[in-house]
Amino acid sequence: MAIPRPHELKELIEFLITEGPYTAATKSGTESSTFATARARITDQGGSIDAIDQQHQSQTQEFEIWTRYIDGLTGFMEISWGTRSLTITGPPQKVVDSQGRRWWVIRAEEVTERSL
Repeated sequence: MAIPRPHELKELIEFLITEGPYTAATKSGTESSTFATARARITDQGGSIDAIDQQHQSQTQEFEIWTRYIDGLTGFMEISWGTRSLTITGPPQKVVDSQGRRWWVIRAEEVTERSL
């Protein structure tokens, strides 16, 4: 869990506030608006494949995201990363480096499904 260097913050992400009724099945609301845009370092943390039932499978890919500190960021937001949509899986962790700079470390996942 090393603090990123400036040249490592090469991914552009958006933090989205989901509005409307929240559905547990899709883990998302009906509409979303951009809360903040930031540069980030995104590291693949592995994943898993699960059988939902005999006709469907889901794949979960986990990521560790480092970005600058953004006031008001919560674990209930979603992350848009290009064409991908990531769900934050826990509260963002605030980290202060040796030079007093503040960072967020965020765990997020992407779930994709397919029919067999």
